[in-house]
Amino acid sequence: MPYTVCSQLAANPVETGSRCICAGPERRASMTIPRFFVQSPVAVGQAAALDPEQTRQVRNTLRMRTGDALVVFDGSGREGHAQVSSMRKDSVEYTVIRVDTPRREPPLALDVALAVLRGERFELAVQKLTEVGVRSIIPLLTERTVVSFEAAADWERRAARLQRIAREAAEQSERVTLPHIAAPLPLPDVLTRGAITCLVERDTAPPLASIPLAEVTTIAIGPEGGWSPRERALLRAADVQIASMGNLVLRAETAAIVAAGTLLQRAWHEFR
Repeated sequence: MPYTVCSQLAANPVETGSRCICAGPERRASMTIPRFFVQSPVAVGQAAALDPEQTRQVRNTLRMRTGDALVVFDGSGREGHAQVSSMRKDSVEYTVIRVDTPRREPPLALDVALAVLRGERFELAVQKLTEVGVRSIIPLLTERTVVSFEAAADWERRAARLQRIAREAAEQSERVTLPHIAAPLPLPDVLTRGAITCLVERDTAPPLASIPLAEVTTIAIGPEGGWSPRERALLRAADVQIASMGNLVLRAETAAIVAAGTLLQRAWHEFR
């Protein structure tokens, strides 16, 4: 039988009759088992099929075979250890052998309201915020927001792409839940949520790393031009926590990623 070539192969493969092995057991042990988000609830004995995009990845990129291991998760916190049970030209089926509920998600439920940014910059923020473990991402509409959605269909198309980016980031970072991508909200609506911290730059406000941390928190990051005077007055009237990111001028997506990472790392220490 033909052997397959490992993507991490650094030396000549050794044919074993049905698989390829790398130079030694250490390299084989270091290979990452592919992970996929699936719509079907994960349960022991479950037999289901991957979606068409995942099927192409398994067949054409990963070059997996029947019997190979994979991990599936359904976003509920459960993770299924599975095997490829059958492969056809247009479908890959798997069977779940064992189900775990790993404690990987951060102990802080962090929602990030980030002003809508142009193109890839907002997508980058969604990817990295997913990787660090935020609970939800809220596209924030402000007076200086440079992107608008003139019709519901415009947002639906954008949302579908953002959800795919979040799903792939969750697969890569070994999360067992997916962040919720909310519909765009104006600042007054976001201010009705629970504990809220709004980020500002070059301000005398306390640094973000020193603010009190609640187990459910929302942080709000303004647009490229900063909060407008009217929005600053709105923030003061809402009695929200104001925090500083320091004296440097950060891009909005950078501020969101750094702020989320800072609070989530604190939570791992303080809440565990």
